[in-house]
Amino acid sequence: MAKIVGTNGNDVLKGTSGNDQLSGQAGNDTLVGVDLKNPNSPQKDQLIGGSGADVFVLGDETQSYYNLQNWSNIVSDS
Repeated sequence: MAKIVGTNGNDVLKGTSGNDQLSGQAGNDTLVGVDLKNPNSPQKDQLIGGSGADVFVLGDETQSYYNLQNWSNIVSDS
């Protein structure tokens, strides 16, 4: 699993085509867990915003990047 960690500033974090853990830390961050060049690769990502007003990019105008296939998928704001 790739671990990608931001700074205390406003970051844009982009994941890989594999499983990623993105951690925005402080600041107003944008987290994109999927590799936009290969959005259909099977993967499980963990996006952690941290403090600040963060944006999680889970799709675009053409498709959703994540498919909740069962109830073990969790989306939370904690």
